[in-house]
Amino acid sequence: MRLVTALLVAFLVPAAHAARVEVHLPTGGAALRVWDATPPPEGLRIDCPPLCVHTSPGNSVDIFDLRVEPLLDPRINDRPWDIVGMQGCRGTSALPADNGKCFLPYEGDVDVRIDLRYRPILAVTYTGSYGAPLVFSIGGGPGTNYQGSGSSFACYPANNPQLGSCAAHLSADQPVRMIAPSTVRATLLAVSPPCGSADCEFTLTGDTCIRYEYKNGDPGFFQTVTLTGPECPTGPGVTGGGGGGGGGPNPPTPIPDALQKLKDYALEQIRIQFAQVLYPCFVASTGVALFGTVTTGPAIPLIVGGTLIAAGTPGCASGVKRLHDLQLIYNDPPNFDFNEITPIAPTARPSLALPSCTDFAGDDRRLCKRLGKATVRHAVKDERATAVAEALRITVEKASAAFEADEEGALKRQLKVAAKRQKQLDSALAGRGKAGAKLASVLGGVVTVSLTEAQFTGATTVVLGKLAELGLAETEARTLLGPALTPRSLDVLVVFGQP
Repeated sequence: MRLVTALLVAFLVPAAHAARVEVHLPTGGAALRVWDATPPPEGLRIDCPPLCVHTSPGNSVDIFDLRVEPLLDPRINDRPWDIVGMQGCRGTSALPADNGKCFLPYEGDVDVRIDLRYRPILAVTYTGSYGAPLVFSIGGGPGTNYQGSGSSFACYPANNPQLGSCAAHLSADQPVRMIAPSTVRATLLAVSPPCGSADCEFTLTGDTCIRYEYKNGDPGFFQTVTLTGPECPTGPGVTGGGGGGGGGPNPPTPIPDALQKLKDYALEQIRIQFAQVLYPCFVASTGVALFGTVTTGPAIPLIVGGTLIAAGTPGCASGVKRLHDLQLIYNDPPNFDFNEITPIAPTARPSLALPSCTDFAGDDRRLCKRLGKATVRHAVKDERATAVAEALRITVEKASAAFEADEEGALKRQLKVAAKRQKQLDSALAGRGKAGAKLASVLGGVVTVSLTEAQFTGATTVVLGKLAELGLAETEARTLLGPALTPRSLDVLVVFGQP
């Protein structure tokens, strides 16, 4: 009887479930790397290939997001595939793109399948001659209304060896543009189809090689040098295996700790800075400044309301751009201009349409002047913070590209600059908070300023819409912002004083 009871109890105990994440690589030879974008200190849990399966105890998935990147075509240092879809994800970064993120479901087994589309090559070659000495370039890249990943390139026919880039992978079925010079020393004789002229646009549907023929237009005066152009590359240039992690080249090493810490910092700042954007974007979208009066007087609504409305639109634009730059730091799309250091762009004094203080007298005029001065100072500090965030974003993108290109010297330089830019951003945000506290002090003497939960939700919709206009999909924005989106009443004057 005891044995039967023991057996019965054993059968009633459910087997422990482990949530399983499996990445299925595309078949057909596309070289792709998928890895745990926010790994724990002990290391990557997914790094596919070869590590394409991860299990976690219980029903919860313990990986937040996966980073997906095609491997670079080593011939031109460019990605040959666009990611057009990722099945099994809770949400994704904006697609199609040549790199992306898959935000995983919170629980249950997950099968991630990645759909790719080849990015055709746009390439340049040349023949003929030119008159030395001369440096000139043929440019190619995205055309008018181009939608997709990719950047322009410059090919220098007079350089031997070629120091520029004469080809690039670009998104398929998109407009591209080619521009070539024609001078006395380098007279353009012919351009092959589908271009056919010195300045042309056409739709890139497959690998395309444009051939330019030049001649020395004045050989009696300039030394004639023969041009020998490169062969135009075709195809992806790198292959791998498909399936659940089978085959393919060895994946690159995990990103450096310094780069990961910058990404973590950006994610934290996105969630902190979100509250700063809500009130100005609410005012900018509605044209209404919400506040309650502490001191009565007919001039108070005119002074305070006019000032807050004047500051709303520029404050919203600056704050949304800063959020967008921070999410790009977190997602770090590469910028292959990694041999150049990005400075902080100078900012102009914002021009705000503030109320005219000459319309008021006595205490009202003094309030108008103090409030106007505090508002302008706050706007100046806010613009400075946004400029520093942009410089940090570009620097991180260059560090990411240097890492991918295995350029250790450039990576170290960019990470050193990024660390400096991070400190400068912290300082700029602290300065903005100090100016905001001064502004709140002036306002707090005459009004209260707050958002209700419903207004918080409405302002959130406005901010998410503006981020979407900049290319950040709402699903990805909601995932990144996470707890910052929880509706709550907001004391705006307190928020003004926060870094």
